[in-house]
Amino acid sequence: MTRNGFSLSQPAGDPAQACAPADAQGLAIVHAFADDHFAGNPAGVLIRDDAPSPAALSALARQLCLPIVSLLVPGAGEADYRIRWFSPNAELDLCGHGTLAAAAWLYRITPDREASWRLESASGILHARRAGERIAIDLPALGLTRAMPDIAQAVTGALGRRPQAVLQARDDIVAVLESADAVIAHRPAIAAIAGLPCRGLVITAAADPDIAMPDGGEPVDIVSRFFAPRIGIDEDAVCVSAHCKLYGYWAARLGRARLRAWQASAPGGRLGLAGRFPHVRISGSARFLGETGARDRLTLPTRRDSPEPAHPRHDESLPARRA
Repeated sequence: MTRNGFSLSQPAGDPAQACAPADAQGLAIVHAFADDHFAGNPAGVLIRDDAPSPAALSALARQLCLPIVSLLVPGAGEADYRIRWFSPNAELDLCGHGTLAAAAWLYRITPDREASWRLESASGILHARRAGERIAIDLPALGLTRAMPDIAQAVTGALGRRPQAVLQARDDIVAVLESADAVIAHRPAIAAIAGLPCRGLVITAAADPDIAMPDGGEPVDIVSRFFAPRIGIDEDAVCVSAHCKLYGYWAARLGRARLRAWQASAPGGRLGLAGRFPHVRISGSARFLGETGARDRLTLPTRRDSPEPAHPRHDESLPARRA
């Protein structure tokens, strides 16, 4: 199904029942890292004076078929807002694309604002600012280390090819392939990837100088894809945390402080990466599918009315793993 130029997956069963927005008054749907050609990664953005319960917000994400709902409530002290992120089954400690979507929406509804937004989160104060027609967010860059031989062998088996390098960062594995074409054309064996001892697998390569971008736009420096079937995401549309891990490696290897990245998923998305390790500024554009209604008409239960979902995890932009 295509809506406002974006391809949207159709839920099982009656879509009117599965994704009806009746309980989502005031929720804006923002596609982070989207432009005229790439659909990016969607997030719901909800601004409230009070906080609905975590269980209700996770239920809202499920109802609207969204990977993330970002909640903004007025902040205290130096923060403009407090931001929280809810996947369909858990509250997260950090979500990059949900942060960019929230900041893009704040600038959309306050078009005269030039200052950055200071967003208080469980992971500290996050800064989001305008960067021309894009939004930029500052995040920690994570270093990569060479994987142990048994891990590298398992990745080779799961991919059906030997990567140039197999690296690890926290709970993800990164496989460096020989070319951007190899990344783009790769057909993942999802069951095999699910057997790897990691949250997810990133495959990446330097972009060929003459690579033909699907949008006919400017070339990129690196290409990647991200698979996380162990936590319910066969392939993520655009994963910010993966690029926090890729930045230091590719900046050093290519000798550049600024990188242009393309996540070559089916929806696809462009990201700008800049900074000085161990920090990275990730920028991207956004597209808006509109609000579902007036904010004061939302009827989600408050915290005391609903049970808590699972404990927050550090997994960025992805649901927590079910037991």
